[in-house]
Order: sequence, then structure tokens, then C-alpha cells
Amino acid sequence: MGGESVKGAAVKWVSLFSLLSTLLWITGFFIAFHDQAAKHSPPPPAEGIPAMSPKGDDGAFRIVALGDSLTRGTGDETGKGYVGYLADHIKKRTGKKILLRNLAVRGMVSEKLLGQLRLSEVQRQISDADLILMTIGGNDLFQKGKALQIKSQKDVGPVEKKFLRHLDAIFREIRKRNPNAYVFFIGLYNPFSDLAEGKTYSEIIRRWNFAAFETAEKYPRVVAVPVFDLFEIDVNGFLNVDKFHPNAEGYRRIAQRLASLVPLAERKESG
Repeated sequence: MGGESVKGAAVKWVSLFSLLSTLLWITGFFIAFHDQAAKHSPPPPAEGIPAMSPKGDDGAFRIVALGDSLTRGTGDETGKGYVGYLADHIKKRTGKKILLRNLAVRGMVSEKLLGQLRLSEVQRQISDADLILMTIGGNDLFQKGKALQIKSQKDVGPVEKKFLRHLDAIFREIRKRNPNAYVFFIGLYNPFSDLAEGKTYSEIIRRWNFAAFETAEKYPRVVAVPVFDLFEIDVNGFLNVDKFHPNAEGYRRIAQRLASLVPLAERKESG
């Protein structure tokens, strides 16, 4: 009898812990997404890098960043995000003046990004860019915090189809405005690998990335950059307290992956 009571108590504690863990993830999602429609002060750019001005003969290297909160740098206590770290790397590597324009918006989905790309000022900045950085798709897939409702691949089928249609139009619009600049399109990672459903989410995200990368490959000078593996081991070590966005170290890892591709953009810019 005593053994059964202890066993029953243990089961209750495990169940309670599991429930609390799930609630923590839901709370993190709420924090991450509930204020996406509000106005946000942009994070500071990389050190010593001014906002981008019209292109001239100044020898500067121009970077335009597009997309969602990952490109905005949300979760990085320094405010730089992968965009800032990469810009610092390019500045140090080349000695050139870096002009950066980060147009990313928290909560951005592919349909909204496509609309942004049709604004005349955005088109001008894209046409002047030497390098374009982009993250998009996380909010489409995770549906503004409803990711925990996804149970299988069939749950994301219609969403994925719509996203891929928008993504194709996004790349087409970018190439129309600037056929020469390299576009580094960064894939999704799995922030839920610690949950019981972690393997299911991993499979869904891998398939999502594969379809998105296939779309990217249709366009010249669009480089699909996987980062799934960077967060696969010890995911919590690279996430912010919201359990969704990267922390400073997570963003540094993304920037390091991109840094290996920078010579491609440099060859284009010098040629």
C-alpha cells in the first residue's frame, strides 16, 4: 500500500512538472507575440554603422535586412542580432564602411513582407543593396503562438502551400529590383525540441525548410542557409527566456554561419 502511494505521488509530480513545462512554453509564446502589432523602438545597429543612404561612389558595402523578429534581433540583450554581428564581421574583414538598413518587423508574415516589398522606398533600398538578409516563415508556420496545436504534417499543409506561394513572389520581387545582390535566406530552427512533441515539430520544420529551400533554389544568387542544426543540441542554451527567440549567443552562431558565405557577396560587390 505504501509503495503504491509513493508511486502514485511520483506520477502526479511528473504530470505536474510536464504541465508546468508546457505552460512555460505557452507563456513564452504569449510574451513573444502578443505585442507584435505595437510600435517598437528598433534595436541599435552594429557599432559604428549608420542607416543606409542612397547609393553613391562612397565605396560602402550596403546591407538590407528583411523579415521578422529573428532579423530584428528580438531576444538579444545587446540589440544587435545576427544582422549586427554579421555587419561587424564584414566591416572588420573588409575595412569598408558598412551601411545597414534593417526593415524587419516583429510578427511579420510572408504576405505582409510581400506588401512591404512593393513600397517605393523599400524597392529603392533593395536596388542599392550589395547583400540582402532575410528570415520569414516562422510566424506563418507557428501561427502567432498556436504552434502547440500542430500535431502532424497534415495540420500545416494549407499554411505551407500559401507560404510557398508568397515566398516565390518575394524572391521574384527582390530579383526584379536587384538581380545581382546575393540574398541569404535563413531557415527555421526548432525551439520546441525539449517538449514531448519535439520530434514531431522537428520533422515538420525540416520538411518546411526543405520546401522553402527548393523555392529559393529557383532564383540566382539566392542562398538558402540552414540553421536547424545550430539549435538541435542544447537548444535552451541558445534561446532567450521567452523560449522562442535566440539569445545573444544563438544570434552569434547564426552570424558565424553566414560569415562563411560573405566572400560570395564580396566577389559580386567588387565585380
